Amino acid sequence: MKKNLIRISIVIVLFSTKLFSQIPNAGFENWTGGEPDGWITSNIPSFVTNVTQSSESHSGSSAAKLVVGSFLTIPYWGAIYSRNDQTGIGGFPVSQRHGSLRGYYKLMSSNSKVLDITIYFTKGDSLIGSGVMFLGGDVPSYTEFVVPIDYYYPEVIPDTAVINITYLDTAEVWTVGGGAFIDDLSFGGFVDVKEITNNQVPTSYVLLQNYPNPFNPSTKIEYSIPEESFVELKVYNLIGQEVATLVRQHQKAGTYRSGFNAEGLQSGIYIAKLTTNSYTQSIKMTLLK
Repeated sequence: MKKNLIRISIVIVLFSTKLFSQIPNAGFENWTGGEPDGWITSNIPSFVTNVTQSSESHSGSSAAKLVVGSFLTIPYWGAIYSRNDQTGIGGFPVSQRHGSLRGYYKLMSSNSKVLDITIYFTKGDSLIGSGVMFLGGDVPSYTEFVVPIDYYYPEVIPDTAVINITYLDTAEVWTVGGGAFIDDLSFGGFVDVKEITNNQVPTSYVLLQNYPNPFNPSTKIEYSIPEESFVELKVYNLIGQEVATLVRQHQKAGTYRSGFNAEGLQSGIYIAKLTTNSYTQSIKMTLLK
């Protein structure tokens, strides 16, 4: 319960903020007074320090290291979240519907400890999209993570993003220590979807081949649904990792076109998968850079 109250209070603070910058200090290269520039940490000076600068980086000279600490005999999770340097609290500006949050991590001595990576997108005071991922186990070498972002409203462009990364112990008998390393955050791709108005109701489900194909880095994906349905259109890499959520909403019968920007992704084959209440189809797409 205390854990949930702490997380809820952090989210409330983060949503009360305004715009400032793109992902702040995304490689955790810059630190001042033991704190990463552009981020707020869970450190309490003179009492507990569970976020530190580490030379064990994926690239550059440093990364952020999070450990589980103890404060007044209760578990105190290591946490960092994006900061607005004008207000001192979270939130930074975005101007498009990013498809995913990407980065690199490793975990040391983390059998019962979990890394929680959460991102929120807002427009004004409204939450319009989010993504969350939990990573656990021992991961001794830097490994890429991709957090797909789900959007709740069609065509609404967010103006603010908030990133919250927490390292916590899930065991009933928790222990201090462990180690989660985070480095090289970035956004992957952007998404948008529009209905194609032609006064004709489709008679069948159709997922057309993307165009152009091959593409670099943007392409369009067109599909038709003959009846109102909950629709998901997602993109996966060849090992089954979800790299973007293009559509996740109820849609009326019609023909739609979704844009996908693969900026930040590696060249290769990707799978676009359309799922409705009664239909599933996939296509292969080729990204050439």
